[in-house]
Amino acid sequence: MEIRLLGAMEVRLRGRPLALGPRQRRLVLALLACEVNRVVAVGRLVELVWPSSPPQSAVHAIQVNVSGLRSVLADTGGQMTLETHGAGYLLRADPLSIDLHRFTALLTQARQTNDDLGRVALIDEALALWRGPMLVDTASEFTQHRLGAGLFEARLVAIEDRLDALLRVGRHGEVVDELIGLVDAHPTRERLIGQLMLALYRGGQPGQALEVFRRARKHLADELGIDAGVELRQLEMAILNADAALARPSRAASARSSPRLGSGSMFVGRRRELAQLAEWRAKAMSRQTTVVLLEGPAGIGKSTLLDSFSKAGKVLRGNGVGDEGAPAYWPWRQVFRQWLAGVEPTVAADTLGDAADKIARIVPELHRFAGRATELRPATAEERFALFDQVTEFVTRMAADGLVIVIDDLHWADPASLLLFGHLARSVHARLLLVGAFRPYELRQIPRGVAVLAEVTRLPGARRLELTGLSTAEVAEQLTAELGRPCEPDEAATVARRTGGNPLFVREIGRLRRTDPNAVPTGARDAIHQYLSVLSPSCRGLLTTASVLSTDIDPVALAAVSDATIEEALNALDEAVAASVVDPGYRFAHDLVRDCLALDLAAADRARIHLRAAEDLEARNGHPAQIAHHRLAALPLGDAAAATAAAVRAAEQAVSQLAYEDAVRLYDEAIRANGGPDVNLLIGKATVHYQYYDDESARQARAQAAELARATGDATGLARAALGRLERADPTWQMDPAWLDTVMPWCEQAQAELPEGDSVLRARLLTLWATITFSAGDENAAVCAVDAALAMAERLGSPEALAATLWARQHVNSGPDGNHERLALGTRMIGLAGRIGSWTAVWGHLWRFDALMQLGRVPEADLELDLLEPVVARLNRPVDRLHLHRSRAGVLQGRGRFTEAERHLAEAARLAERGRNPYGIAVIAMGRAFIGISTDIAPGAVPEDVLDRGFGWRIMARIALAAVSVEVGDLDRAREIYRGLPPLAEVPKPAWFTVLVLAQYGGVAAALGDVMTADAVYRELLPHADLHITAGAGVMLTSGSARHILGLTAAVCGRIDDAIDHMSTAVAVNTEAGLDACAADSRCQLARLLRQRGDHAEAQRHAREAHAAAVRLGMPRLVARATALM
Repeated sequence: MEIRLLGAMEVRLRGRPLALGPRQRRLVLALLACEVNRVVAVGRLVELVWPSSPPQSAVHAIQVNVSGLRSVLADTGGQMTLETHGAGYLLRADPLSIDLHRFTALLTQARQTNDDLGRVALIDEALALWRGPMLVDTASEFTQHRLGAGLFEARLVAIEDRLDALLRVGRHGEVVDELIGLVDAHPTRERLIGQLMLALYRGGQPGQALEVFRRARKHLADELGIDAGVELRQLEMAILNADAALARPSRAASARSSPRLGSGSMFVGRRRELAQLAEWRAKAMSRQTTVVLLEGPAGIGKSTLLDSFSKAGKVLRGNGVGDEGAPAYWPWRQVFRQWLAGVEPTVAADTLGDAADKIARIVPELHRFAGRATELRPATAEERFALFDQVTEFVTRMAADGLVIVIDDLHWADPASLLLFGHLARSVHARLLLVGAFRPYELRQIPRGVAVLAEVTRLPGARRLELTGLSTAEVAEQLTAELGRPCEPDEAATVARRTGGNPLFVREIGRLRRTDPNAVPTGARDAIHQYLSVLSPSCRGLLTTASVLSTDIDPVALAAVSDATIEEALNALDEAVAASVVDPGYRFAHDLVRDCLALDLAAADRARIHLRAAEDLEARNGHPAQIAHHRLAALPLGDAAAATAAAVRAAEQAVSQLAYEDAVRLYDEAIRANGGPDVNLLIGKATVHYQYYDDESARQARAQAAELARATGDATGLARAALGRLERADPTWQMDPAWLDTVMPWCEQAQAELPEGDSVLRARLLTLWATITFSAGDENAAVCAVDAALAMAERLGSPEALAATLWARQHVNSGPDGNHERLALGTRMIGLAGRIGSWTAVWGHLWRFDALMQLGRVPEADLELDLLEPVVARLNRPVDRLHLHRSRAGVLQGRGRFTEAERHLAEAARLAERGRNPYGIAVIAMGRAFIGISTDIAPGAVPEDVLDRGFGWRIMARIALAAVSVEVGDLDRAREIYRGLPPLAEVPKPAWFTVLVLAQYGGVAAALGDVMTADAVYRELLPHADLHITAGAGVMLTSGSARHILGLTAAVCGRIDDAIDHMSTAVAVNTEAGLDACAADSRCQLARLLRQRGDHAEAQRHAREAHAAAVRLGMPRLVARATALM
């Protein structure tokens, strides 16, 4: 039995096609065959079968298809079986019975053979399996790309490998026609062009070979704006010079490698990799953003490969630096510096546009293009995301005519630079090739390294290229170049074995063997150490000092730290350049060279150099991060207090540049330098954690600060620990009762111990105490405390304190009786915008919107959003955009414009996930579920763990799930959840959720026939009959008039006339508010109630109207319900 995936999907049993059934079933088998003998999760099958919009029944459909496949495979005699493993399936079969796996196995075998004719036979067998694009008749384009993205490239490389082998055995005459066709089909693929040139030359047609080069060079220039690659140009010169290295080999030479182009160069091997980079560059230049992850261990040749690649066209290149003192975003600063150096100032200004003042925050070199001074104030992770979007737009404009950006040594980049790399990789859509070179192990050790690597790898346009050691033949070639004499086979084999083919190690051993022919050290470090012995003692001494300072060597700093003159430093560096230990730009040739020098120093000597470097930088007003690095590395030498202060200054600088991960590390360093925790340091660290939404770590730091403040009697420190940040409240405290219980004692003790009298700190503590008290249920005490805080803030004349107290006041008025008060508070908050910033206007408009929606004044609420939109656009903060999107969705959903509402909620969900906001993720998922239930255009289910993480009160998550189950008609599931809920009287109802919780309890109780609870809901909700069913804060959905729920609960209690009156009013109110979807739902329920009372004619009329509205709005469930009543 065999499965064919390369082309049309086909299964053959004993030579005959096997009927599998419908396309969907064939695709499921194909997906399992791709991962033969491995478990494939059901979720992944759903994603690949329905890549855009899986139906609610997707999982069930997969189960049905698997069942059908088992029936078909039962006839195979056990050759293939389908097994269930947890939430996934496994196809048990011989991989070689599947053409895809046989194809890759044959190519692997071909690469490993040394016999060229044997290699050709294996590749021919593999290529014969290719019948066309993978699953061409079965899978969507998206799925074809996900599964077969590398197959076209693998096939082309195999064809090129086959042609290379034929050229090596002298069969150039047989391949010319094939190569002409391939070059026509792939005119930018330089390896094929070179093969055609070589075949023509060896066939006695040098003129034709040069004409092929001329046409290819012109095509590359005309279509891509680049010149031919260095190897192709070297081949042209070799043909012009009739280079003997190009002579045709004998047919007996099948085991020998063909001469490498440019063999006099130190760049050995990597021909395939260089051609691959050129191919990806060509693809990127044709408006398809391509991201390349180039990986390999130290010394394997990543930088050398990129050097050679860069010769073929303009490349902007930045390097990560292995020094902790490197400024944030250093690789990107290098990239933008190079770009600025290559364009006219007017072009730079036009390309930057209005973004200059924002991007200058992380790239100070752009300050001269900024229209105003950049304010280096603390910012949030949302603002960093917004800034990254600005950089994305800037790079997109830079790439208008094609752009290549290379970030080398990505494993040494600061975490913020790494995040920016990932952001650009997924966000730029332009003619951009973005390359990141790194050492895999080291990258996985840095913060966010694993996450960014995984995220970028999953992108459709991402490619990974792994460098391995050189072959023995390539080692021999490199040694020949290093030694200036032919390398013996045994000698090359020994060096290849000792070095693993690592080019750096081979180079160092080759250099050493020039002076000591018998030297083959056991390790690369030994080779480097022995080679460094050729330097003069004074040069080696200065280089040893330089190894402590930085990879890039500053002669002025080196002279100052080593007590040498500038001239002595320059002379030493010139000697090091001549010995190839240091590059001409005064940068260590490799980090291993620097490491070897640094290992020669005792710890005390290294500390002294660090201290002198810090003092020199301070005298020259150096970068805070570099000063902190050297101060901290010098300890215990030097002043610990000065090291602590330097670390704090560097952390503050990192925050101003949005490099939060660096800031946290520096605060930790400051705490260690300080000899232990300090209240101010812990609060500073907590503040940084809050700024990029690591709330759990922030709370841990605050708890440490509070305990320390209590132990030392520091009332101010305890107050600051309780408040967290004066600039912004803890974003999730409202939903976490356990955290409120932790903070309350700090708040009360700090109030008792602070000096008497008015102060901003006391006013803030009062508002915090009031808010916690209100959440605990003591509304009267909370209102009194807020009033006192507001009076104090007004006496102080502090707009910041006033904004905080207004926030608390709207919170204690977030219940159903506080809507009019919140309208007034929103107006006051908007009025503060001119004094402390537009962010107050955002919240003022949102408070007013929420109040107007609950009051049922929907057109006014919509107008409030129109007033909010330009403020959000001006601030350009993701958190504000999230609130605008969820608010727009609330209006659109009620009006029945579900597709637009889902689009807004999808964007809000993206922003919530970026901001790591579990409450936002949960409530948005719930909103999308209700839209999906109504229309089937969005996900109709919510994972329970998402709700549990988002809602601090688990009861709220449970009742929401029960309500979803009722909506989808799964009453058994609703009943199971409902049984685990406490009675309504015992349910804690946060003020802002009172109406919503009552509505959800009432809807579930009515559906399940729970008369007692339905009656309790009716009595509690009746005073709010004129309101609409929304949250009191953060409105994202509306269920329309509360009369709808009153009608449902009255009906189940047997009060049918009251129920009809309420439902009739709901229809009228919803219609007047423009909430067409809510009106249609209420009308359908009214038809049911009228029919129950015996008013069949009136019930028919309302059912028909509900049906017409449901069809028009695209509400299939409501269509079915209305149809049943007609």
